[in-house]
Amino acid sequence: MKNKHLVGLFLGILLFGVLGRYCDFKRGTKLDALLFKKPLATLDKIYIYTNDTLIASRAAEIWLMTRRDETVVAPDSLIGRFLNAIQQIETTQLLHSTRPDTLGLMPEQRLSVVCRSDQWQDQVFFLGREIVQNNLPFTWLALPNHDQYYLVKGHLRKAFFVNFDQLTPPLPMQIDTANMAGLAFFYQSDTLFNMFCDPKLKYWSNASDTNRDTSLLRKLENWKMRWEVMANEAKIADYFDKRSAPETFCGEIRFRYQQTTNTSVNYRLFFIQQPVLPDDPEKRRYFRNFKPQYLFESDLQPGLYFAIKDTSVIHSLKHL
Repeated sequence: MKNKHLVGLFLGILLFGVLGRYCDFKRGTKLDALLFKKPLATLDKIYIYTNDTLIASRAAEIWLMTRRDETVVAPDSLIGRFLNAIQQIETTQLLHSTRPDTLGLMPEQRLSVVCRSDQWQDQVFFLGREIVQNNLPFTWLALPNHDQYYLVKGHLRKAFFVNFDQLTPPLPMQIDTANMAGLAFFYQSDTLFNMFCDPKLKYWSNASDTNRDTSLLRKLENWKMRWEVMANEAKIADYFDKRSAPETFCGEIRFRYQQTTNTSVNYRLFFIQQPVLPDDPEKRRYFRNFKPQYLFESDLQPGLYFAIKDTSVIHSLKHL
């Protein structure tokens, strides 16, 4: 009788081992550990890989969102959603499974997120299927080179979803030309001109001219129309290294507005004679059709550089 119990115990253990080897069931362990422990203040870029590659990158006080050769300013709400999700990636359950496809974690199913900083090693995680337990949302998560899977709180896949086509391109190059009361152009070390408009007579004059130039108004109106066209075609120069800005700075265009004499907007001008081609093939495609000579940075969005196609708009300022 005693031996029969031992045999039964042996067979039970053997059966449990076989089930554990070939059946996909949870051996869950409750955990309370944050998977992302790096300081978000030093986070520079967030890569999101699905059917397309999206890159959120920090630029001074703002964030940019890039898809292929398109770059727009990312809304604060979108970046806040990313950072909040990253900061709260907390493990609630650990799973050993031989079926990652059931968790949505196969390469063709998952959403990959890479957090990058100059101060720490890349943090990579893969997001799988979202589920609901006890009326609360959870997401399956995997880490590179791990054979374990984590169940974490929240709708993480939804948190990193971006509809790039609905992001509004910024228009910081546009100015209110109808209410301009002054225009100044400083190129390199020279002040080329400083024009102002008489608010009563609506007459523009150039402070450097001793004679009244009756053609100035026509020239200025023509230039303002060209500026507006150029502003609509300006693109964010996300390839420009802001550390080289002091070396390439060449001038400034200052717009003064009619509402108050103290209101003005400055555009700092940078000359890029031979842009350095980036290593990324996707970035190189950008230069085939668009090779800027001038970049702008404005008071409206400091730290964000815009490239223009129509460089003659800048040269024509010298002849106003």
